[in-house]
Amino acid sequence: MVSFEKVIRKFQQLDEYLAILKAISQTPQETFLKDKIVIGSAKYYLQVSIECCLDVANHIIASEKYRAPKDYSDSFMSYKKKDSFLMDLGKNYARWLNLEIDLSIFTGK
Repeated sequence: MVSFEKVIRKFQQLDEYLAILKAISQTPQETFLKDKIVIGSAKYYLQVSIECCLDVANHIIASEKYRAPKDYSDSFMSYKKKDSFLMDLGKNYARWLNLEIDLSIFTGK
């Protein structure tokens, strides 16, 4: 059975991390690109945000006895036809992956 307390706790963490990312996004691009600490912070909070989503998805997958995911992205596909909430979470995850790719283009990493 899905523990809603665990899910809520993860989403509270996610809200906190996204608020930090939003604050970082207010940094002018030129300043952002020159400040390795800000770049590192953005990368870290993006990563832990994605991990929160993976934790929720994997908790639901295990609790509902869906098939085991093959990799991280598959965590959002193993319930494809069963849970539209997780599908929406998966779409957001894909958007975050695009953001991570965009950050790597700017930082050269």
